Amino acid sequence: MQPLRRRHGAAQLSPGARAAGNNLYRGLANGLTLGRFAAPAPFVYLLFEAHGGASGHAGALLFLVYLLTASTDLLDGWFARKAGSGSARWGRLDVLADVWFNTSALLAAAWLGLLGYWVPAGVVALAAQYLYRNSRQPAGTNTHLREDRPGKLAGVIYYLLAGGVVLNVWLDPGRPSRWLDWTGNAVFVYTALVFARNVCRTRKPSSVHS
Repeated sequence: MQPLRRRHGAAQLSPGARAAGNNLYRGLANGLTLGRFAAPAPFVYLLFEAHGGASGHAGALLFLVYLLTASTDLLDGWFARKAGSGSARWGRLDVLADVWFNTSALLAAAWLGLLGYWVPAGVVALAAQYLYRNSRQPAGTNTHLREDRPGKLAGVIYYLLAGGVVLNVWLDPGRPSRWLDWTGNAVFVYTALVFARNVCRTRKPSSVHS
């Protein structure tokens, strides 16, 4: 079977080659998602090493780990779209990988006194609510996770906040930043608003039928 076919003057992949390409993209997406579960270990270690200026190179390595982790979150979504399909199971794993990294990073920052403990607690609460809402979809409709733009924005904000922690520890080790603390509180307020919005939207249908 020829990997390329000509149609209307343009080369097109054969079904077999297209399926092989999709499997490759899907495997890369899933591999990056699973790999992100390992990121918190070196991240938290380097965060503690860099805090207080104990190691001159730890801050730079911490920033590199952060960039690689954030990049995998972008790339696995791109590979999944190139594969042309996704699944609710891998979607949940992707969410859990993000929550695991961001919670670990922000919890470590709270331990160091850079943020309040309510910030990582909000991350866990919002993620648990999102996964619970998706688990309650009618049978046969849960092949993909439901889109939640405010929640998706929250996920981006959590990564950015973790990046702010990295920059603070790297560029100004040992000195808690007031702007970082304020930003963390603002992120928690946004998380609480999204959580409350979702609660209201969940209860609204039942109030209509009552």
